[in-house]
Amino acid sequence: MAITFKKIHGNADSKFIKRPDGSQVLPDGTKQEKWTDTIKVLGPGLAISYHARPGYPTDGQIEAVIAAAAAARTIMRKAVREMDRVVFFRRPEGKDFSNIMNYHFGLGNDRNNGTLVSNIVDKSLSVRDIGKKDRRWALNRIREGMLSISFHLNTGMYLIDCDNAERTVKSGAFKGAAGTVSELNEEGYCTWASWAGLDSGLLSSWRNGEIHVGFKLLHDGGYSAEHYARVIIHEAAHKYLGVTDVKYAHQTTDYRGLSFHRCIDNADSFAWAALSLHAGNLLYGTSSKDSTACTDAIAPQAA
Repeated sequence: MAITFKKIHGNADSKFIKRPDGSQVLPDGTKQEKWTDTIKVLGPGLAISYHARPGYPTDGQIEAVIAAAAAARTIMRKAVREMDRVVFFRRPEGKDFSNIMNYHFGLGNDRNNGTLVSNIVDKSLSVRDIGKKDRRWALNRIREGMLSISFHLNTGMYLIDCDNAERTVKSGAFKGAAGTVSELNEEGYCTWASWAGLDSGLLSSWRNGEIHVGFKLLHDGGYSAEHYARVIIHEAAHKYLGVTDVKYAHQTTDYRGLSFHRCIDNADSFAWAALSLHAGNLLYGTSSKDSTACTDAIAPQAA
């Protein structure tokens, strides 16, 4: 049973102060202006926030959020298990696992660019390799990121609507006429702290903004629960890992050319790799608003 709360707004007339680095802050003693005015608890570990208006959100949109949140939790748990299988228990990677890592995290030999001292698949354990930046080191870095995303999404999810049709405020700082403050087809976003080094690392989830997703856009666009979840996971990578958008997966040529050190800082790499690990084979996007995955054969990104 859903429980609804009304939110208390900040000062609607607040004037933001622009810092030298381009970030904006409110003067002391004022509160950030909010677009949303309602919080609804949809169940254990899931709450949403939005701007209430007649007929919004619809029952279908709420059902889609619930299904996507459940899918995101399941996908991330499976992704972590698959990473643990190889990293902790040192089981063979297998063709599909290797292909996913090589494609989404730049671990193919042709994309190494000197990042790793060794890219041997299923390398035997050796004391001499401790501390070396080899393939197993890279896989553990990926695992750490997947684990952080999974932990946060599985212990509680707070999703804020970013429907652009009537929005007049974004991130408490950008104001404009309804429908002009964001891209019309924005799937989601997360606002970075972008100051004092708190946009990444351990404190990123505390300082970075919340996960925003388009309740109306993703539901009306026919996104499956898994690909709605992909959007949530992408934004969670921004919030909890502090990673950026180096390239999107649909930017096929540029995306497939990223080396490991760029992929590990790329939200779409984590989102599509998690989706692939859950499916058990390589999935990748071809459109910026892709609601389905492509599974047709591509040249294996062999290590």
